Amino acid sequence: MTDLAPYPILLRPTPEAHALGRYRYERAYSFLPHRDPRSVRGYRRLLRDAGMTANFGLLSFPNAIGFDNDWCVRNIGCRPALALHYANRYGLGHDRPDMERLVHLLSPLWDDGRPGIMTLGDLLCPVWLWNWLHRGDGNTPAPLDFSAVQIRDLLTDLLRHIGLATGYATPDQEQAS
Repeated sequence: MTDLAPYPILLRPTPEAHALGRYRYERAYSFLPHRDPRSVRGYRRLLRDAGMTANFGLLSFPNAIGFDNDWCVRNIGCRPALALHYANRYGLGHDRPDMERLVHLLSPLWDDGRPGIMTLGDLLCPVWLWNWLHRGDGNTPAPLDFSAVQIRDLLTDLLRHIGLATGYATPDQEQAS
């Protein structure tokens, strides 16, 4: 991974940014994959949901600590591997090799991990499907490095870690209170 910011980043925590981070954190839980896929279509959904979970969860952290949302959209966007790198660089502390492998699987093939302005193609690309299908022959998926249960466990652990770092309550903590 290269140096992250092409210019200094000024962190300004605000109640609005914290609220946006909380919203993204809650959205991440709403996409958390629940079932084992039984078909190619099921695997596509699993990876789409896993990508949405990772991306929403990881983007909640920069918002919580004061990153400008417009900056996050332009420079991180729908790139879970880059989002994990930024989050860890700025204090998340979730350096796990298995999570690194998963977010790279969920990121677009063309993503070299460098920050940069998002293009229309970036926004329209179903990134969590792209990498998976193109690792196979384009029609048949490549074998996954993770089972559905492993993906769910890794993402649940990531979200709990983000919750501890930001003070956001997990859905089961909210129900208990």
